Amino acid sequence: MLGLVALVVAVAAASVLVVRPNLTEKEDAVDDAWVPLYDELLSRYDALSLLAIEVGLATGEDRDVVSETEDALARWAEVDDRGVEAQVVLANELEGLAARLGANIQAAPRLAATPAVVAALDAFRAAALPQPAVDDYNDAVAAYDDARTSITGQPVADIFGFDARTAFAPVT
Repeated sequence: MLGLVALVVAVAAASVLVVRPNLTEKEDAVDDAWVPLYDELLSRYDALSLLAIEVGLATGEDRDVVSETEDALARWAEVDDRGVEAQVVLANELEGLAARLGANIQAAPRLAATPAVVAALDAFRAAALPQPAVDDYNDAVAAYDDARTSITGQPVADIFGFDARTAFAPVT
């Protein structure tokens, strides 16, 4: 019986020694793949800010999507030191708000015909993200998640706090 316990302990220790560095490497790859996207998003969200301002000015009224976008952009300005996961979650929120803003513009003929709004929308669309960088990031998230949820990875991830990571879904 003592031999069986020793074997289980040895297998568990070996698993931790092999799996934990692998999880760390894959988590670092997620963070590294985010860097080029984050740099691009700084410009993209400057364009989104201008778009929200122009829509607000053109309507002359409070629209939920405009105020929610402005609130999220204010949080974006402060997300730098909160880590990649917080940045991705907020970026996904901003991308959803950008889609809503675009739908509002499409649905309102007056907005769709306002030159400043059209120019701001064009500037936002021109700040499109390079798809290979988005794919690289999402592939890194998938590889990390596969390792984290594997039979050997799950217990190690739970013990050492390797949490799930969020994929990025930009508006195209």
